[in-house]
Amino acid sequence: MHHVKIESKVAEAVGAVIQTIAKTDSSPLEAVSHSTDRHLAFNSSFLYRDKRTVKTLQSPRRLVTKMISSGKQLRTDGIWMTCH
Repeated sequence: MHHVKIESKVAEAVGAVIQTIAKTDSSPLEAVSHSTDRHLAFNSSFLYRDKRTVKTLQSPRRLVTKMISSGKQLRTDGIWMTCH
């Protein structure tokens, strides 16, 4: 049950990041409008905590989300972890 709460929080955070990106840059929405297979990978080498950037060891894992357009908005359609 606890993992469901974590997954929900991660999905909420990724959705917020996608919305912020869409508000500041129109190119992701334009790219998704031209192709239904666009993904965004998040690098885990930096953490933001207490208004400071903290450098960490880079992980081979990436948080990936599939981006889709919904009308004139960008949103996520699936989130998963990969290892490169």
